Amino acid sequence: MVAAQWVVRPLVAVDAQAGSGIGVFSYFELLSSTF
Repeated sequence: MVAAQWVVRPLVAVDAQAGSGIGVFSYFELLSSTF
């Protein structure tokens, strides 16, 4: 879980700067499907 947070946080920051949350949602869907 800790490693996942280290991966998710940068992606959320990048997506926030890009002004789009679609990438974050798709990434979480990928995580949910993996686990």
